[in-house]
Amino acid sequence: MYFEQNDFEIKCEWGKQGVLQLAPVSDVIVIVDVLSFSTCIEIANSRGAIILL
Repeated sequence: MYFEQNDFEIKCEWGKQGVLQLAPVSDVIVIVDVLSFSTCIEIANSRGAIILL
């Protein structure tokens, strides 16, 4: 949930509810989807794929 982050220029939140809470008070929202990416890499590697970044 949205906790008082008014004193900070950069605010961090989690999930859809976080986006909904921060959207009205933010000029820009950046979504980082690291967990899904990491999971995809792990699954691909465990099946023999080679990942090039």
